[in-house]
Amino acid sequence: MSKKQAAESTKLIWISTINPHSTLDSATWITTTHELQKLGWHVSLLARGPQGHRHVDDVTIECFSVPNIYLLGQLIYYVKIMLRVLRGWKDADVVLFHQDTALAVLPLRLIRLFSKKPRFVMDTRDFADVVNGRLKTRIRLRFFKQIYRWNKLFADAQTTITERMATYANVPKKDLLGTWPSGVEVEKFTAAHKNRNWKSKDHCIELIYIGSIVTKRNHIELCKAVKRVSDSGKSFRFTLYGSGDARPKIEQFANEAGGCIQVCDPVPHEQIPQILSEHHIGVTSLPPVDDAKYMASSPIKIFEYMAAGMPILATANPCHVDVVENGRYGFWANEPTADSLEKALEQVWENRDRLPELGQESFADADKWTWGQAAEKLSQALLKSLA
Repeated sequence: MSKKQAAESTKLIWISTINPHSTLDSATWITTTHELQKLGWHVSLLARGPQGHRHVDDVTIECFSVPNIYLLGQLIYYVKIMLRVLRGWKDADVVLFHQDTALAVLPLRLIRLFSKKPRFVMDTRDFADVVNGRLKTRIRLRFFKQIYRWNKLFADAQTTITERMATYANVPKKDLLGTWPSGVEVEKFTAAHKNRNWKSKDHCIELIYIGSIVTKRNHIELCKAVKRVSDSGKSFRFTLYGSGDARPKIEQFANEAGGCIQVCDPVPHEQIPQILSEHHIGVTSLPPVDDAKYMASSPIKIFEYMAAGMPILATANPCHVDVVENGRYGFWANEPTADSLEKALEQVWENRDRLPELGQESFADADKWTWGQAAEKLSQALLKSLA
């Protein structure tokens, strides 16, 4: 039986965490839904946002508004979700949800005691970590910890983004249906690969980062490293696109760096491929190598750089290294410090003549990390829940 035949007429209600009007990483839900539909699934994708239906490509998203009333607004949203699932109860085979809506699912599981389906599957793609001392953040962290602790109450089985995430989310091995990573639409970045001008070895090596410019991502340390190697006669330029709490400090550093650091405003996602075509090395967030949150994640930014045919500069966190595996196009820093990043830049400089070759290798490996591949893994996991 083929994968498509196995999913024929199987109906999924997916309670997502996105607002399709504003969520930047909505491809995790929208593109995966598109790929699941190609495999034969009938998917009802639910989301937050202005009440009504929104259509993206061939995916219909049913949105439910959340009143702007602390706690009460969230409870009203949960009731809307519960009623929507009950309306589709008769035909649904699987209800897929995330921690954010676990409380809405709990009453539904009690109702399900009197029927054979649907099956409830909880998916974990992230875990909360405190980055400030605000009360709301601490409450959210405590809430997620309790969901992880009592996950058997909310779900018949579970999926996660990676195997490490399953460990951190306290998912028993017998309850883990499978893992499905993030992905990339390679065709959206192919032009960046084809149109790139690698220049000669005497020209500047262009580093690029597009994303949130926040302190915990340690980009100021790479700025210092770029300034050092530039002062020693090696031609590098690091350009950052984005906003965040670390941007003022980096802008101040850039003003005194003699042109080797540039800071630009955020750009629409559709402009990213063109920008990547003008640069040579993709820079990720730069977490410590033992940062648990990153160790358990699936680095979508690396997948986009690979689809754009770029070598990668990152810290040697397992979530980065595991993707590249034995590929020669990864340049690693053992710590998010200027000293360690400077050593990684020295490696880039030594391999400057081979960057086009390494970029081609990176592009070839991108096919392993498409949303289609991710959707097939999710499909098999969900079908396993019905077996």
